[in-house]
Amino acid sequence: MKRLPVDFSRLRTQRSRRNELPLNIKPNLRQAQLSGLPLSDAVVCFSSRQIVDLECFRPQVLIGSVEDLQRTAERASLGIADLSSVDYAVLALSPVGEAPISDKFRVFLWQTFGVPVFELVTGPNGAVLAADCEAHEGWHLQRNASAAIFDGELQILQKGQQPIRTRLTCEIETKPCPCGRDTPRIANVQLRSRANSLNMLAASA
Repeated sequence: MKRLPVDFSRLRTQRSRRNELPLNIKPNLRQAQLSGLPLSDAVVCFSSRQIVDLECFRPQVLIGSVEDLQRTAERASLGIADLSSVDYAVLALSPVGEAPISDKFRVFLWQTFGVPVFELVTGPNGAVLAADCEAHEGWHLQRNASAAIFDGELQILQKGQQPIRTRLTCEIETKPCPCGRDTPRIANVQLRSRANSLNMLAASA
């Protein structure tokens, strides 16, 4: 069936002023985000019902939550959606406070799209707080954020705001990173177990 041209300018109506994406992603790359607020002005958002529009857009970078990426990758692997244009990267959005994406999920995305997979940690307002190191050596904090460990839990700090609790344990590295970035790096990230949380509460009682 012949597809009609799509006017993608109408899909930018919810666009807001955002910082540039982390990582070395150029604005001229076609970047598609699967629902939610766009991460940058270069991103075009698509809902789950706009799969034909998404195909016609032929994105080179695909951005979305774990659920959105899982659903879209399953469609692509079954041949329901043609996303062979994705040739640069997949960015997985992880809201702060949730578990990091699993190695199994990374492998699934890699096998489906054949491109590097990077995790972006987003705050309550959707802004990116930390992003996967390009050398895969942990998460690099963005310029608008700092981090500290309180009672064994990683908390992310932003000027003039309350600390954001993450329910994660980690190590904070300040040594030079193999990727060349000079921002602090969060390494060995794990979701804090319920047992550890209860032990900490008991110790503070």
